[in-house]
Amino acid sequence: MGVMQASKLRERMAAAGIELPPELIDVVATAAGPMITSLDALLSLDLGDLEPFSPARRLPDDAG
Repeated sequence: MGVMQASKLRERMAAAGIELPPELIDVVATAAGPMITSLDALLSLDLGDLEPFSPARRLPDDAG
């Protein structure tokens, strides 16, 4: 994970109230950085009426 992405991850963690020692941020960025940044693509998805999930409505729709 690059320096720019590590600083972005640091900002996001701070905004979420997560406190890590500075020496651990690189470990987290290396281990989970690609997974965390890949979640950004989920923000661009239009989920429409998919949430909240209602089994009484969705299951018959999906079966049909």
